[in-house]
Amino acid sequence: MTFLMALLVLQIYLTEIATVKFRGSIGAIVNLGVCTGLFFIYLLGAFCHWRTAAFVCSALGFVTCAMLYFIPESPSWLYSRGNVKGTFTLE
Repeated sequence: MTFLMALLVLQIYLTEIATVKFRGSIGAIVNLGVCTGLFFIYLLGAFCHWRTAAFVCSALGFVTCAMLYFIPESPSWLYSRGNVKGTFTLE
């Protein structure tokens, strides 16, 4: 569940910072990564004990949440807080 929440934040963040030319491609790549990740988790569950698979999934969720700390603020969030210098215009 934690991983899915982080994935939603990632999708919104990438859409906000990407130029119009690359928004569709970036959204498709993120969704392709999700499908590939689910495939590998099902493979892991088929060949490993359920506790091992659960530990790997939990560890991935915690790592993802820790990495969210290092993502800079999006331009729309900075603009809503009055920090016009920190924003930039997208083409």
